[in-house]
Amino acid sequence: MCAADLRSSRPRRRVVLAMDYYLRLIHEGVVRYAQEANWHLDSSMHHEGVPPGDWFGDGALVMVRTPKMRSFVRRLRVPAVSLAVRPKGLRLPSVLMDNAQAGRLGARHLLSRGFRHLAFYLPQRHPVAEERALGFADEVTAAGRILYELAWPGTRTAGRRASRATWLVEQLRALPKPLAVMAEDDKWALETMEACHRAGLNVPADVAVLGVDNDPLLTTVGWVPLSSVDIDLPGLGYRAARWLDALMDGRRHPEAEREPGGPEGDQYHPPLGVVARRSTDALCVEQPDVREALAFLLTHFHEPITVAEVARHTCLSLRRLQVHFKRFVGQSIQETLLKLRLENAKRLLRDTSLKIDAVARQSGFANGNYLARVLRRTARARPTDLRLRRRESAMERRV
Repeated sequence: MCAADLRSSRPRRRVVLAMDYYLRLIHEGVVRYAQEANWHLDSSMHHEGVPPGDWFGDGALVMVRTPKMRSFVRRLRVPAVSLAVRPKGLRLPSVLMDNAQAGRLGARHLLSRGFRHLAFYLPQRHPVAEERALGFADEVTAAGRILYELAWPGTRTAGRRASRATWLVEQLRALPKPLAVMAEDDKWALETMEACHRAGLNVPADVAVLGVDNDPLLTTVGWVPLSSVDIDLPGLGYRAARWLDALMDGRRHPEAEREPGGPEGDQYHPPLGVVARRSTDALCVEQPDVREALAFLLTHFHEPITVAEVARHTCLSLRRLQVHFKRFVGQSIQETLLKLRLENAKRLLRDTSLKIDAVARQSGFANGNYLARVLRRTARARPTDLRLRRRESAMERRV
């Protein structure tokens, strides 16, 4: 049903965004759906930090951690969907971040740059951070690379931030270089970048830094622009709001997976991919022929090149290059070429209004249909899903 049909076919619905913590990008996606569906959306908890005591309505979108907010949600007795994480003590259907996949995508990006020493920065332990760290670790160890865990051992005491910053400077100085560090999110990636600056380490030549969230308020304000895994929080918010609408209509969501004895189920929202910027723009490959091959791929991935053509630009035979490339980069030439093409296609789909056939041609794919099939297979996404950010920006300009 289109937005116009939603507006004309039913009374206006009242929905509350019940939250005791705030994720701005998720809120953007919820607002986009609320505008399309003509909801009255109560987001007052974002501003006031307390639940509205006299609220009544039709549904709730939930981001809660505290017992007080969990009690408020239980009292509502309306359809509800949890956003981003499973709420402790509440049996609600949830649209969850695929944190393990975010960690895997981050590791693949850094491995494709040739890093042999990789670390994950954990300033605090909680399920989201640990799931991302586990996905990262699985990918790094599977590639046979050396993994370090930068887990802050301190506690929540006065002066914690200053002592953690000093500790991180010491840790970064001590680890082998060149080093690649993925942080739990963009905020902690900026802290890593600041620690590198204090330690006299160049980003990305000495230490490459990667975040998660792709928050435009953070990725452009560090010492260099920050590369980040785009976990598509606006898309997650939109998807959860659409599911809540189905529940308020008395319908089940076809994509939900029911767990035994649990609520209707959960949906995992996949990341869109890595948005590469200056903070990871480095080639750290010791073997000169492999470094030359990787540089050739980075320059010519959008052309119809073959593996044999890549080998001709080195001093190695095709077979020897394939063996050395796998050893030093951690993945095959074909896998690296596909990853570079997909990263470029995703960037063009997000940031331009080019038709999919033009995106495919400029990214090295034969045509748009083939690109769409590859996206469905590798990213569980359609080309239209990746245009979400551009549509939101266009919508905001029209308002």
